Amino acid sequence: MVDKVRKHFVRIVVEDEISRDDIVDFFDIVQSVVPTKVFSSFDGSGNKVKAEVVHYESDDVQVYEVLTQDDISAEEGTQIAKILAEELDVPDWDFEASTEY
Repeated sequence: MVDKVRKHFVRIVVEDEISRDDIVDFFDIVQSVVPTKVFSSFDGSGNKVKAEVVHYESDDVQVYEVLTQDDISAEEGTQIAKILAEELDVPDWDFEASTEY
């Protein structure tokens, strides 16, 4: 029997789509705080590459996620949120770090 599938992530939620530069900044900030926890993926040739930001719409909001291999600590989440508040050029956003089963 397979264990439950877990998805660890950090996400920002905004009303409108954000710019490519803000998406890159979001990923870079997460990676700068928890570089060893950022999820890896593989390209078509089987080469290991860093995962990108996942974007989708849910309940009329835009969601941007960076998948992580493990949970991030409360301290890491606070550090990411503080840097996002200083660096992100988005007027109103929510930040979450969690695990979904």
